[in-house]
Amino acid sequence: MRLYKNLKYHNSYIVADFNSAYKIETADKIWAIKKIEDVDSISNSLSITNDYDMLSSDVDDNFVYRKILGRDNFNFKDRYENKIISRVAQGDFRRNITYNFLKSKRGV
Repeated sequence: MRLYKNLKYHNSYIVADFNSAYKIETADKIWAIKKIEDVDSISNSLSITNDYDMLSSDVDDNFVYRKILGRDNFNFKDRYENKIISRVAQGDFRRNITYNFLKSKRGV
């Protein structure tokens, strides 16, 4: 019996060059992109909320959800994150540790 066949794992990426950096988070076929202005970190949980710079619009329920609620009320993390997997993986906890470490070393 394959216990993992229904397990879905969303992914996060940081893409950067010498001039700019972006965080890209995916949830199935939906994605959100946030430009990194200072420092950032990723882990086993989504972290982009309503502060995205770009958001996919190729899925109807996503478009309807954004249109009804508006940008300020559309939270990518709340809408698409699997809370159980994120809690077990301690993604928010681990992301906060690395984010705060990077922030504390800024300019050093």
